[in-house]
Amino acid sequence: MAPQSLNLSEKVHFWLTSLGFSVGNPFATVEAEQERDLLPRFFVGVPEIDELEEVSSIIIFAPRGGGKSALRVMLADKTAPRNADHTTLSVEFTDFDGLLSSYQQKSLDSDAAVRALIGAGVETLFSFLLHRGGDVPETAKIGLSEFLHTYTPFLLTPRAMLKRLNQVFPDVLSRLGMTWQEFEQRVKKGRLLPAVQQLGGGTDIRLLADLNDFARGGTAVLSRPIPQLEAFYGLCREVGFTAVFFLIDRVDELPDTANDPALQAQLLAPFIGHLPLMEMEGVAL
Repeated sequence: MAPQSLNLSEKVHFWLTSLGFSVGNPFATVEAEQERDLLPRFFVGVPEIDELEEVSSIIIFAPRGGGKSALRVMLADKTAPRNADHTTLSVEFTDFDGLLSSYQQKSLDSDAAVRALIGAGVETLFSFLLHRGGDVPETAKIGLSEFLHTYTPFLLTPRAMLKRLNQVFPDVLSRLGMTWQEFEQRVKKGRLLPAVQQLGGGTDIRLLADLNDFARGGTAVLSRPIPQLEAFYGLCREVGFTAVFFLIDRVDELPDTANDPALQAQLLAPFIGHLPLMEMEGVAL
């Protein structure tokens, strides 16, 4: 029994320690995302986690607080990009603001849903390849550059480029001997690589410049979303992945959806109601 002089928090800590919880409080929050580092210590395994690792789409029903996010976090942590050695790329899709906006504008359909998935996938793959470093095939660079310029151009704006370079080379403009305006024009005109080569650095810096410079002024990305998603999967295979998982979660956590199950269903319908998407080879939702 904990001493009476302790406050409530101390009593809880004393009780948990007596039960063997020495690494932290498993009840510190109610959100798996906030407990990501300690979740593997506290997670109670279920047979379904193994089913989730198969390359086939699956739907999990549970009330809020029922463990859906914990399953998503555990699966994401077992696969890339968090586990860089795994050959499955997991894309955590948890931002529904864009789809909600499309729904409000009466433009939410399967095409909009697939484009949203591709945008999240491109951002995940881009960050993974920059962090991993190493050589990337030239054809993969060209393909990823096309997807970046089409779906996530905000990742290649001059300010975004400068921020990433400053993380590696502080005060990079002084190092390059150029003004902001000169740097901005280099990025916009696709002439970043000649400038950053003088900085040295690793393959990630050259990759960043190549992804900016390639496909500048136009792209050859296919027009229809499903062929685009197939092309994105092909790009993932080219850099070493065998499967892509889109982990769709938190649709019930927007202010507009928290107490509106019907609206939640409307936002998910374009995914689960589109059989070519649900049955795509190598891709699972």
